[in-house]
Formats: sequence, structure tokens, C-alpha cells
Amino acid sequence: MSRNGGIRWRSEWVNVSHVLECQFLGLEAIDDDIWRVHFGSLCLGYLEERQLKIEDRLGRKTRKKCHPCP
Repeated sequence: MSRNGGIRWRSEWVNVSHVLECQFLGLEAIDDDIWRVHFGSLCLGYLEERQLKIEDRLGRKTRKKCHPCP
């Protein structure tokens, strides 16, 4: 993970989460163009290679924008 919360996948950018910056993620192939994304033993979701998006365990592909703390 880079400092801005994403990974490079085949020369493309995939946003993951700024919370995990500078941490190691695991990717496990589970089907054609679908990869399980792990942080340690925790499954974060699934990377869909064609869309270059990570779908979380609840099926969401978009995230809420967080606001800076006051």
C-alpha cells in the first residue's frame, strides 16, 4: 500500500483505503479476474480486475467521503 491509500495493479491505480497506508496486503486469485484482498487474516473484499475496484464484503464498490476532524 502506498501512502495515499492505494495499490498499483498492472500499471493502473486501485484505491483501497488511506487507513492501511504503508501496510502489506495479500491478494489471492479465486476466479478469472477476481482476487480476494486480505489484511493479515481479515478478508477486506474482492478486487475485480476488469473494473479496477475493490468490492467490500457487503458488496459495495464505493466508499463514503470522510471529512477531516475539526
